[in-house]
Amino acid sequence: MRRLFIGVGLSGDAETAAVALLSRLQREVQHQALRWVKPEKLHVTLAFLGPVEEERVPEVVAAIADGSVGTPPFALSLGSIGGFPDLGRPKVVWLGVSESEALAHLQRNVSEQVGRLVRLEDRVYHPHVTLGRVSPGSPAVGHMVRTIGEELGDIGAEWTVNEVRLYESTSDGRYEVVETVRLPGVP
Repeated sequence: MRRLFIGVGLSGDAETAAVALLSRLQREVQHQALRWVKPEKLHVTLAFLGPVEEERVPEVVAAIADGSVGTPPFALSLGSIGGFPDLGRPKVVWLGVSESEALAHLQRNVSEQVGRLVRLEDRVYHPHVTLGRVSPGSPAVGHMVRTIGEELGDIGAEWTVNEVRLYESTSDGRYEVVETVRLPGVP
């Protein structure tokens, strides 16, 4: 079984800005309950699949391709810092992503196609880039992160989404790209 999820990577100015923000947060927000994400793991998740049998992976890739039909490359931009469930006592610190009908369409269609093969997590979709996890949730972390977020506001850095990636979350904590599906019109 492979632990899989579907997402889109960051690139260009957005990746540079997100890594710089993460570096600043790592320097300025330290707490025993806080684990920052490694820069190479930054992405926007479309769907969590959980454990999937190896022989089903080609079917999942085909379903991602089917769900991507009709979504040409599109622009996204980074928003502001937030937290789940909120910054009052966050368990997850994240960087928001601009509202995008193209992203919502892609997420909905890919999830619908892949959901015919495997059971997906049933959550309201809130596009974001996870920056850190806090266990247990911490008001102190929330306060420090909120202060930096208020100073910075929306990050605004843009990038073009031109592919969807199937990732594996490995037992040693890495994310490996299993397969990349290009959006229509991308060579």
